[in-house]
Amino acid sequence: GGLLATLCVGMSGAITALGDTLFPATSLTAGLSQDLAPTAHFLIRLRAIHPALAVTSGVAWMVIVWLVARERQSNRVQVGARAIMGLVLLQFAVGVSNLVLLAPVGLQLIHLSLADGLWISQLLFVAAAWEYH
Repeated sequence: GGLLATLCVGMSGAITALGDTLFPATSLTAGLSQDLAPTAHFLIRLRAIHPALAVTSGVAWMVIVWLVARERQSNRVQVGARAIMGLVLLQFAVGVSNLVLLAPVGLQLIHLSLADGLWISQLLFVAAAWEYH
């Protein structure tokens, strides 16, 4: 379930990045009013979904890794849990910065790179948690 949530966050992030690129906001206030306008293009209206999915998924992953790390004391699980928790928090910070700074391309690339690292960490964590002793 957690991996599926991450895929949904990634897909919504791609749509959000496309909307930010095609319809750049001039200010945070203007961007938020664009998101809520009933006549706005669907790519603009979808921009609000990504942060909601990301926060929900990130919190769920932090709970998941905390619970699994309590049960499985292997070094790989513990390291994976810490990596995921750190990357989720870092993604939250970069995501908020991306929003406040109106999605500069460089910051979008950093956000995407961190998302790739988070996905890889999640896959390795799941493999370590399922590993038989």
